[in-house]
Amino acid sequence: YRVLIEEMSDGALTLSMDGMVLYCNQRFAEMLGIPLSRIIGSKIAGWLPPDEREKFEALLRQAGENSQRAEITLPGVNGSSLVASVFADSLSLGGMQVIYLVVADLTEYKNREVMLQSALEEARQARRSSASPRRSTSEWSAAGTLRRKIGEPCVVRMPRVATRSL
Repeated sequence: YRVLIEEMSDGALTLSMDGMVLYCNQRFAEMLGIPLSRIIGSKIAGWLPPDEREKFEALLRQAGENSQRAEITLPGVNGSSLVASVFADSLSLGGMQVIYLVVADLTEYKNREVMLQSALEEARQARRSSASPRRSTSEWSAAGTLRRKIGEPCVVRMPRVATRSL
């Protein structure tokens, strides 16, 4: 199981009930851009932005009773921030009650969500400015731009056009 935890794409941590990091995989250290040796043995709240600590401490308290999930902003590499989904639960490990966390980086997902909202708003604006009830060229363009931005294949279905026979 240790190889699985070390190789997974999410961060994994084991904490004491007071929030001290007992174990942390390399992926979590990479997410924060901090050496693994500095994280293990430290209080996890010390690595969080001040405005996220209260939410995180509430997550830990509730995880002692049943599993919890929260979205938390973590400090990222080079001063950036990282939006993460944090799953927390408790278990008895060698007779000691601990909290384990699985931390998934949502940054790419959130960036795509912002691009999608922007493209949808662009399409709405184009539709409002168009007198025709059919999709305008700019709406088709906005849909294609969105698909390219989020890495989806650009397949556009054009409306049927009536043809006259000569």
